[in-house]
Amino acid sequence: MTARVGVIGAGMIGTDHIRRLSGGLTGALVVAVADVDHHRARRQADELPAARAYGSGHALIASDQVDAVLVASPGPTQEAYVLAAIAGGKQVFAEKPPATTEEVCERSWQRRSLANAGWSRLALCVATTPDIVR
Repeated sequence: MTARVGVIGAGMIGTDHIRRLSGGLTGALVVAVADVDHHRARRQADELPAARAYGSGHALIASDQVDAVLVASPGPTQEAYVLAAIAGGKQVFAEKPPATTEEVCERSWQRRSLANAGWSRLALCVATTPDIVR
C-alpha cells in the first residue's frame, strides 16, 4: 500500500522532506503541498507527478486524497496542524517538536489516543517536557 502524503510547509526543511519522499522511497507518494506562500507550494507541487498545491494546511488535511501529513511549518503553527490531522484520522509526522509545554503535549497525546491516529516524533515533545512521561 502506498501512503499518500501531504506536506505542510514548503520551505527548506519541507522541500528536503519532499525530495526524500519523492526520491524513490517505497510506500510513500507526495500528493499535496501547502505553504503560507501559495506560489511556493505550487512550485513544489508542479515538480511532482501526482501532487496538488493547497491554499492552506487545513485544506490539505481535510482532503480525502491525503492519508498522512508531514508538518514542516514554523514551530508556532505546528500544534494546530498536528491536532487537526489527528482529528481527521491522518497519520502525522511533525518536523519540530509539536509542543514545548506540558499542557500542549498532554492535549495532543489525548487527542491522538482518542483518535487512535499515528504520531511520530512524540519523543521530541516528551524530551522537552519529561515530566509528562507516565
